[in-house]
Amino acid sequence: MRRAKGIDALYEEVRDCDMVITNDAPLATALDARVDRAMLGGFARTPRQIAAEEAVRVLGRGVMGDLGIIAAIADETGFDFKYVHGELENIRTIRRYRENPGDFLYTDSAREVLRSFEALPTIEKVMAAYDPSESLLFKSKKRVAVIGLDLFDDLDKHFVPADFVDVDMFEAGEYAIGTIHQIGNDRQIADAVVDLIDAEAAEDFAVVIDTEGPIADAVRSALYRKGVPFKNLMAVKDLAQIRDYLRFLELALGFDTLRVRQARELFSNYGGYLRPDLDAYLLSKILPRVRDETAVGLAAVMRDVRSLTFGEVMEAVVHPQQRPQVRILLDELAMTGRKVTAALVGETAYAVNNVADLHHNEQTPDDERRGVLLADCNRSVYIDRPAVIFAGIGPEWSPAITGREYIDREAEAEKDALRFTVLMQQGCVRIYAVNLIREGRPARPCPTFKRVCADSGIEVFGDICGEAGLARGTWLAEAEPVPASVGRTEAVEEPDEGWLFSKSSYNRFRQCPRAYMFGDLVRTPDSEHTVFGSVVHEFAEFQLCYPELVDAKGVGHYLDLIEDRYSGISCEQMRPLDRTELLVSMDSTIRYLDRVDRAGIGLDRRNADRRYPNELMAAEGCEMYSGATEHTLSSAPDRMTGNFDLVVGNTIADYKTGKAVSLKGIRDRMVRPRQRYVEFQPLFYLALLHRERGGDCVFEQVYVRDRVLEALEGPAGRRIEDGIRRIELVDRDFDAYVRDDGNPGLDWLSSRMRPLFLEHWPAVADLLLEHREDWSDWVAGDPPEAVVGAAIAALGLRDNATNRKAVRPAVKKAVDSMAGGMVLGRNVLVIPRDTVADFRERVAADHRLASAMAVTAFPPRPPAGCRGCAYTRACTFAGVTDGEDDEDE
Repeated sequence: MRRAKGIDALYEEVRDCDMVITNDAPLATALDARVDRAMLGGFARTPRQIAAEEAVRVLGRGVMGDLGIIAAIADETGFDFKYVHGELENIRTIRRYRENPGDFLYTDSAREVLRSFEALPTIEKVMAAYDPSESLLFKSKKRVAVIGLDLFDDLDKHFVPADFVDVDMFEAGEYAIGTIHQIGNDRQIADAVVDLIDAEAAEDFAVVIDTEGPIADAVRSALYRKGVPFKNLMAVKDLAQIRDYLRFLELALGFDTLRVRQARELFSNYGGYLRPDLDAYLLSKILPRVRDETAVGLAAVMRDVRSLTFGEVMEAVVHPQQRPQVRILLDELAMTGRKVTAALVGETAYAVNNVADLHHNEQTPDDERRGVLLADCNRSVYIDRPAVIFAGIGPEWSPAITGREYIDREAEAEKDALRFTVLMQQGCVRIYAVNLIREGRPARPCPTFKRVCADSGIEVFGDICGEAGLARGTWLAEAEPVPASVGRTEAVEEPDEGWLFSKSSYNRFRQCPRAYMFGDLVRTPDSEHTVFGSVVHEFAEFQLCYPELVDAKGVGHYLDLIEDRYSGISCEQMRPLDRTELLVSMDSTIRYLDRVDRAGIGLDRRNADRRYPNELMAAEGCEMYSGATEHTLSSAPDRMTGNFDLVVGNTIADYKTGKAVSLKGIRDRMVRPRQRYVEFQPLFYLALLHRERGGDCVFEQVYVRDRVLEALEGPAGRRIEDGIRRIELVDRDFDAYVRDDGNPGLDWLSSRMRPLFLEHWPAVADLLLEHREDWSDWVAGDPPEAVVGAAIAALGLRDNATNRKAVRPAVKKAVDSMAGGMVLGRNVLVIPRDTVADFRERVAADHRLASAMAVTAFPPRPPAGCRGCAYTRACTFAGVTDGEDDEDE
C-alpha cells in the first residue's frame, strides 16, 4: 500500500501556514497541539468548526440543536419523533454527497420533512451557503493549507478557498505490514491486547476496533478487569439508570408474557430478588411464590404500568439518588406527565439511542477522561498516539454502501481506501491482532485490503503479510507461581474419589469431559420440558399412593391443578395443546399403574421431609408417600448412584415425557461409539438394582406422551404397552444366553429363515460366537463368504446362489441384534450379566479418570462433535466436528 505521511511530517509541511483545514477533527487537534508560536484562535480547523463559528454572520442567528430541529419539524408536519429523526438522518447523509437531496427522496412525507428542514437555521444550511471569499476569517489568513481534500464531502468543499496549499497525505514509497498476529476469538484478542498496555502509560496507546461490534465490549471489559484507564464519552444512553428505567418500561408493557429470566437482573438492580430456578416461568404466574417484598412491588408497578405516567413510574422504582438523570431526560422529551404507552416508550428509547443532543449532569469518572483511546475503525483517519493496536480487521472494517444510489460507488470505495490506508499506518509502533476462526471458518480480512494492496487475490490474512509474517497464538506470558503464604489453604492436588456418578453426570462425561465439568458449574434453570416432566411425575406418585382420591375427585380436578402450575412456564397460546398432552400423560400413567402390583407398597415416608415435596400431596393434605417412589440406590464399589421413579420388587419404572425412542435407538445410544446422544440409563439403573437385589431385573421406560392422537380416540385408540420399552437384565452370561433357542434376536429374521435358524440354532450360534470380534464389520458391510457357506452347512441347506442370497442378510440381522453384548428383540432388549459387569468396570475406570481430571483439566473430547451441546457458549473449544445422528431421537 502507499506510504502515508505521519502527523509530525504533515505539521512540518504546514507549520508556516496561517491556517490548516482538514475534515478529520483528531488531526486538527493534533496539529494544534504541535504549534510552537503564539497565535490568535486555532491553527487547524474542520469545516464544521468554522461553520459553527461563522453561523451568526451567515444566518444572522445561531444554529439549532438536533432536538430543537426534530421538535420544530414534528410540530410543523405532524409526523412522529422517530419518523422525523430517521428522515432527517437520511437527508443529512444524502446532503454530504449531493447538492439536491430532494432528487433522492421518493415520498411526499420525506420531501415535506426536507422542506421544513431547509427553512430552519442548521449547521448544514451554514455550510451550504458559505463563501470563504466573504469571510473575515479567511481574509485575515494569507496562507491556507488543506489536508486530505480527497476525503472532503460536498459540504466540506465549500470551505476550500480559491488559493490554498494542497497537502498530499502520502509520500513516496510503499508500506507493507510485516507481522499479523492471529490470536483466537474476540475475548482472547482483547486479553492479549490489554496485556500489552501499562496502566501508567495508558495515554500512549490507542486501540482501533469496530466500536459497535462485540469486540468493543470484550476490550472494554478487559481494560476494566486490569484497571487500565480509557477515554469513554458518556452519553445519555451510557447511563445505567437511564438504561434500567427504559428496560423496566419495555418489559412492563409485555408483563403478561414476561419470563423471570428476562426481569431477574433488572429487579436485582432495583434491589429486588427473584430465584434463578424460576427463570423459565411467567412472572405474572409465580408472584405468589415470590417472597421478596421489593420484587413483588416492582412486579405490581409492571402490572399496572399503563395506568401510570412516566414520572410516576420513575418515582416508584428509581432510587432517589438516580432520579435526577431520569427526570432531566423525561423533561427534555416532555414525557414526565404523559401516560405510559408502547408508542411513547418506543419514542423515548429511540431518542436515547439515536439523538446525541440529549443532556445529563452525570460526572464522567476521572479514569474515563484520560487513558487508552478506543478509535472507531470506520470513522478514524489520524490517531495521535505512539502505539496503535489494530484489533479484528475483519469484514466489518469496510463500511457498507449498497442500497444508496446517491453515492458514486467507485468514488466512495476509493475514498474509503485512502482513509483505510492512512489509518493502518498510524502510530510509531503498530500491532495487528486478528481472529483465527470466525463462525467456524478461517477469519477473513477486511475487503478494502484488496483495493489498497492492488491485489484481488487476498482471501486470508496470510495473503497480506505472507505465511512467514503470520504469527499464530497469543503473546501472553505464563504467570509466575505464587508461593504459599501462612494462613492460606492451597487446593488439594490428590484426586478425590469419594464421590459417585449419577446417570446424568455419567452421560455428560461420556459425551464430553468438558461438558461434564460445565454440568457441575452451570446451573440449568427449569424449562417447559423439565416442568412438564416434574408435574407428570408428581401425579404418577400421587396416583400410586392415593388412587382412591383420584377416583373420587376425577382426573379433571388434578388436571386443573397441574395445568395452573405448568401454565406459568408455558404460554397462553399453547394452553389447549398443553392441556391435551397433560391429560394424555395422566391417562397413560393411570393405565400403566393399574398393571402394577401394589400389595407391597406402603405409605412409609413423610412428604414434608423431602427437599422437593410433592405439591399435589401438599395441596390435598396428604402427609405420607411410599418409599417405592423416588427410590435412591447407591453403590460405592461401582461409583454409582441413581434415583428411580418407581421400583417394585426387581422392576424399575421410569416415566418419559419426551419423544418415544425405539428399543434399537435405546440400545444404540449405549453401544455406538460416535453417537451424538448417549444415554446409559438402562445399564446404569439395572447395574444398581442387580447389585442390590441380584437375580433377573427389569427396567421399563414408560413414554406417557406417545401416540397422542390415538389416545384422543379413547381407550381403544392405543394400547399402553405400545408406549413401554422393556429392558431385561438376565442373570446369565452372554454366550450362554445367545445359545438359547429362545433368543429374541431371532425375531428379526424372515418368515422363511427363522424356523431354520431355530431348528439349527446351537450350531449356528457356535459359528457366530466364534467370530464375535468381527460382528461390527459384518453389520457395516457383509459377512465373509466363508462364514455364509459355513452357516448354510449348519442349516443343512445346499450351497447355491439362491441360499447364499437368503442366508447372508439373515446372518447379518442375527449379529446386528446381538451388538454391544446385548440381545435386541422386537419387544424386549436383553442385557446379560457379563455385559453389565463390563459396564461397571468402565464406570469405575471413568470415575478414576474424572477424579484425576478434577485436579488437572477436563479436556474437550466430543466423539460426535459439538453440535447440540448445551455449553457451547461457555466452552472455548474450536474443533467442532459433525458426528452421526440417531435413527431415533
